[in-house]
Amino acid sequence: MARLPQALKSWDVIDEAGLVMDLEVLAQGGGGPSIPTLLALAERYPDARIVLDHLLEPELHDGEHFGMDERWERLAASGRFFLKFTSINLDHCREEGFPANRVLRRAVDLFGADRVMWGSDIGTSSGTYQDMVQRMLDASDLLSPEEQRAVWHDTGRRVFVKGGRKGGVPGRAHGRFAAGRHVTHRYTTVPAAGMDTATAYRLICGVVVPRPVAWITTVGADGRVNAAPFSSYNYVAHSPPMVAVNIGTRLGELKDTARNIRETGWFCVNVATEAVMEVMHRCGADYPPEVGEPEALGIELLPGSLTPVPRIAASPIHLECRLDQAVTLGRGLNTLYIGEVLAFHLSDAVYDGRHVDSVKLRPIARLGGPWYAALGETFHRPALQRPPGDPAETTP
Repeated sequence: MARLPQALKSWDVIDEAGLVMDLEVLAQGGGGPSIPTLLALAERYPDARIVLDHLLEPELHDGEHFGMDERWERLAASGRFFLKFTSINLDHCREEGFPANRVLRRAVDLFGADRVMWGSDIGTSSGTYQDMVQRMLDASDLLSPEEQRAVWHDTGRRVFVKGGRKGGVPGRAHGRFAAGRHVTHRYTTVPAAGMDTATAYRLICGVVVPRPVAWITTVGADGRVNAAPFSSYNYVAHSPPMVAVNIGTRLGELKDTARNIRETGWFCVNVATEAVMEVMHRCGADYPPEVGEPEALGIELLPGSLTPVPRIAASPIHLECRLDQAVTLGRGLNTLYIGEVLAFHLSDAVYDGRHVDSVKLRPIARLGGPWYAALGETFHRPALQRPPGDPAETTP
């Protein structure tokens, strides 16, 4: 790990959101921590989210400093950083004719809307609090309405007032990210009653992570093969083995996968891995019903053995399933499709005849927003209970 400068060693204080103290990565003349230093800080605090305070001023985006270049890309790719823009310099950008909205667009493309935020020292900002919000919105005309809601939603929780490096921010709960030490949190309670669909979706997808991705193939009544990824998916029984996938409606209509499962009673779960992530992700586009993703994207298929549904050849594991039941959930926008696994098809590259090697499998998982994750570091702990079916297991 790169050696941390002495100045960084005092930034142990975190605020109630679990963020390592905002780092002012820019200063007049391009000062601030280097990229290796920031990555070293992320390594030192593996459980922390780190906010980068990006000063939005024209002279700091001239290609000489921390602007829209490979340095942003390196930090975004690490998945460890949040990017914060300040509002106090937007008027300056406007006066200089600098396209602040282009920088925001680039930030959202690289970091994702859920990792871009805005904030300022309220005491040094001109105008009222509402004026600050409006100036940020005015600079966002390249963002879609959904992206704007993600970036600017609940602005009161997006403002971070800078504090001293040693003393931290008065009035906030503090802790240290050190082995064996307790981290004190301060919570924001968000009541779910009456919550709109978009907010509920964003929160639940951000909280339930990581989620395995089921790349599901089905066949329509017309014989056309459909392939689509779903991350609201898991196993739900082991005797017999069963999996379940939640499929929502689109504009009040059934998605092709859901319609095909209902009409035929068959589907196949193809395990999504790093090797197939790009084509799997492209299968999530909104193709019309008369277009099959495997045909449109050139995906090679294998025949099913116990069902009429083809399997995806590039996936190392296939689960051929028969629909057991479909359960309508909530307000009727979601349906849980539970399928009995009739056959497992396991590649020799990941299966030794008894166990599946998860490391060799290299599964892909879905996070909140436009983010996927790989398996990453694994941890071994001794089993504290015997697995189902173990000969030594006793059943009362």
